[in-house]
Amino acid sequence: MKNKFLWGSSTSYQVEGGITNNDWHFFASSEKIKKRISNLTRPNLFYHGTKQVFLQPSGEACRVWDPTYYKEDFDIAKKLGMNAIKISIEWSRVEPERDTWDENAIYHYKTMIKYIVEKGLIPIITLNHINLPLWILTPPTEFKKRIFQYFVPSPYSDIPLS
Repeated sequence: MKNKFLWGSSTSYQVEGGITNNDWHFFASSEKIKKRISNLTRPNLFYHGTKQVFLQPSGEACRVWDPTYYKEDFDIAKKLGMNAIKISIEWSRVEPERDTWDENAIYHYKTMIKYIVEKGLIPIITLNHINLPLWILTPPTEFKKRIFQYFVPSPYSDIPLS
């Protein structure tokens, strides 16, 4: 096969959403973490010129798991003249618990990939797109400050150093 320039787009968990058993959902829905991110990003005398971040759920992005929406995305990619599309396999969707595989999710991904190929697009599959199932890793929710951290400007006063 000749080298072929791939011109495409991508979709991943960041736009897939709708999953509650991974570290991203835990991060984005924990009230303690949401408050901490908001406090860390609040502009102040030492940390100005930035925008305060308020974590929010993915909202409408969750619909991309629905065939109506992902087919439309792939159709649009083809109409735009693209010849490839990248999708990510959400690990916590296919293996929600250690050594427990969700055959329905695997079949759903196979159906998505088959549709990509039927549209004449080359599928590019990412097997791990940063986030992890909770059974692999649960991020910490609290950090103990060291005594000197109370005397330094934010955001350094809030960085977990222990």
